[in-house]
Amino acid sequence: MVERIFKDEATEEKGERARLASLIGGMAIADLVKTTLGPKGMDKILQSTGRGREVTVTNDGATILKSLHIDNPAAKILVDISKVQDDEVGDGTTSVVVLAGELLREAEKLLATKIHPMTIIAGFRMAAECARDALLLKAVDNKENEEIFKSDLMKIAMTTLSSKILSQDKEYFAKLAVDAVMRLKGSTNLESIQIIKKPGGSLKDSFLDEGFILDKKIGVGQPKRIENAKILVANTAMDTDKVKIYGARVRVDSMAKVAEIEAAEKEKMKEKLFANAGILAIEHADFDGIERLALVTGGEIASTFDNPESVKLGHCKLIEEIMIGEDKLIHFSGVEMGQACTIVLRGASRHVLDEAERSLHDALCVLSQTVNDSRVLLGGGWPEMVMAKEVDELARITPGKKSHAIEAFSRALIAIPTIIADNAGLDSAELVAQLRAEHHKEGCTAGIDVISGSIGDMGERGICEAFKVKLAVLLSATEAAEMIIRVDEIITCAPLLRHPVTVLLLFLLTDYCSLRPCFAADCLHLLFQGFVLCKRMSEEHEEQEQVLFLDEGKKKKLKKEAEKAQKRGVCYISRVPPGMDHVKLRQLISQYGEIQRIYLVPQNSSSLDRVNDNNKSRKRGGGKAQAYSEGWVEFASKSNAKRVANLLNGEQIGGKKRSQFYYDHWNIKYLSKFKWDNLTEEIAYKKAIREQKLAIEISAAKRERDFYLKKVDQSRALSSIEERMKKKQKVQQESGGELSVAPQKPPVCRQFSQKKPIAERERSKPQLSKDVLAGVFGGS
Repeated sequence: MVERIFKDEATEEKGERARLASLIGGMAIADLVKTTLGPKGMDKILQSTGRGREVTVTNDGATILKSLHIDNPAAKILVDISKVQDDEVGDGTTSVVVLAGELLREAEKLLATKIHPMTIIAGFRMAAECARDALLLKAVDNKENEEIFKSDLMKIAMTTLSSKILSQDKEYFAKLAVDAVMRLKGSTNLESIQIIKKPGGSLKDSFLDEGFILDKKIGVGQPKRIENAKILVANTAMDTDKVKIYGARVRVDSMAKVAEIEAAEKEKMKEKLFANAGILAIEHADFDGIERLALVTGGEIASTFDNPESVKLGHCKLIEEIMIGEDKLIHFSGVEMGQACTIVLRGASRHVLDEAERSLHDALCVLSQTVNDSRVLLGGGWPEMVMAKEVDELARITPGKKSHAIEAFSRALIAIPTIIADNAGLDSAELVAQLRAEHHKEGCTAGIDVISGSIGDMGERGICEAFKVKLAVLLSATEAAEMIIRVDEIITCAPLLRHPVTVLLLFLLTDYCSLRPCFAADCLHLLFQGFVLCKRMSEEHEEQEQVLFLDEGKKKKLKKEAEKAQKRGVCYISRVPPGMDHVKLRQLISQYGEIQRIYLVPQNSSSLDRVNDNNKSRKRGGGKAQAYSEGWVEFASKSNAKRVANLLNGEQIGGKKRSQFYYDHWNIKYLSKFKWDNLTEEIAYKKAIREQKLAIEISAAKRERDFYLKKVDQSRALSSIEERMKKKQKVQQESGGELSVAPQKPPVCRQFSQKKPIAERERSKPQLSKDVLAGVFGGS
């Protein structure tokens, strides 16, 4: 008997089952995004599960895959290569996943014919090297001729934007992108190009500004225009926050205290002094804009004013306030970094602007990489057909089983133009057949023209792609497919240990709940109530054991802490103003009494169900501050908590007039007989329920997967039996013998035993005796 080396909760899959699970996961991810490939690819709507139910409309492969929560390890590999493709070259995020998925599909067919995985990998490597050499031979470099190179950049930008939301105005936005990239003068630092989104107008109202625009407005009473300005960029406050106390009297015992009060009052005059001296002060700008401003003006960000003379100042020829739509912004022109520029996007809605930003970002990334590596290829499926032709030639001269793998690589390459034609609603089989015939001619430049619905000359139609993008797609997809094909075992680690009572009851109730779903919620509720009770009892027992071994001094200290905890009071805040966090809340309430602990619920969590979820923004260029919906505050004394709730509830928060909380009101209530332990226990209880629901869903998914794999194995076994019978019949036919026709399997039908029909019985009539009749009718 072989001993088990893994824990009971760990799972292990070996051999064909593990390899098939990996291949199916990779192919599923490729099938998910392949409908977005090409100029006529479709978009997808991504909806978050948070309270806001945020919606994203996109056909960008990297954006779609980033939003998915995937459990299959092979699928995660394809998601990772899509992210790397987006970070490195900006485009080809869908193509790399689709190509990797087609390679896995072809590998699955080869594995079914009992070809060893290492033989397949060796063939794929040879084919990838051959395809790479074919791309190198066909690439064209026009960097020496500036006009032709700029024309190539325009063609690449229009090809990249043809599958995006900007396809209707691709010439206009391609010119914006090329002009912005050419200002970089060979640099690939896209930080110098800023993109600002302003709702309103149409997409064609977007424009390129040769300068820097900060999304802030100039304060009241400050100069609206400054020439030849010196700019100090500071990431620290110029004064300390002070609590306003209206109608208060201050009693001092020395002149030094009076001097301190006067110095504090002078701080309030700094803004007035700035305005009188012609100094423009811009407050509360976002850090991303501050970093970019320091970069383009040539200054440094000051984190402290201990040595202000050592801070390098930025320079700018003109600062002025401009209007875009209905918003006021600050424009910096004549900055020290001359290549800096700003693209202002206009659009009907936030969703349109977000997708337009993603599309333009992809075009900028591709153009910057093309400026670095200026080699260009034709598009429209032309590179894949060129590579497939050379790979087919290699397969013809390669002996052994590797030739099958090389041919499979060629078929995977041809799948790219096939999918492009399918997504455009064209006859892909006919178009790809014509394309293969054309590419056997010398110097062919034919590709798929989805506009006319036929094959055409890609050079004449101006459809070009960057060499670096195609090369990255080829190599990344091949490496990902090789990594997945190598897998022969999947080991899932054991989850974290739970309480022994819950572990036992969970396994007993899982099957019962699957059979009777109506009782599942009640069973889980009772299960975790028992879990909380057992955990509380075990903690109390551990605390009693620890107290037995403490000296008298520590016992008294623990007793005092317990008494203090009994005296504490908790207040509930039903609404937390936007932008307020733990620090701000403590700062505002601590002036009324001593505060112990604060707990705030994230706004996009479902009450207490998702306390520990990481809620990060997926927007490029930074994330938003965390927003909160409700919270609890623990005071050192119950009386203080009651007083604060009665004093503040319904009152205006106040403070500085420029504070974002000035006009908000408190919604605070004192919770009688409520302890902080009640809150922590409820959080633990909700979290445990969520984990157990997830475990039950995972086990159900695994059962479905095992059932599917079992059916696949049965189908393969039947297919192999049929193939052997066909080969046997073919051999007999060739040998001249009679063709033994295999008896056809009769159709399966259910037989029911029939009973003979029962004849209808005649109704039995009661026979009256002769004596009775004679008595009635008087006969003898």
